[in-house]
Amino acid sequence: MAVEVSVISEKKNPVMKRRELVLSVDYNGGPTPSKEELKNKISAVLSVEPERVEVSKVLSEKGAARGRVWIKIKEVSDENA
Repeated sequence: MAVEVSVISEKKNPVMKRRELVLSVDYNGGPTPSKEELKNKISAVLSVEPERVEVSKVLSEKGAARGRVWIKIKEVSDENA
């Protein structure tokens, strides 16, 4: 699966101890990837463990092999380490 990922926006949510990102994802002519495939690809691109990534929403553009993905990345704390 050849997927290109770029960050559109990122904000920190210190209350929930996570980062919330909106990503632009280009599927390179393929079908819309599953949340699990996106989770693994995004975790590799952003250098975080897949267990910390939650894919909240995937919205594909009509007639195009790209879309937007909303994700949450849980922060690592000393208690969890």
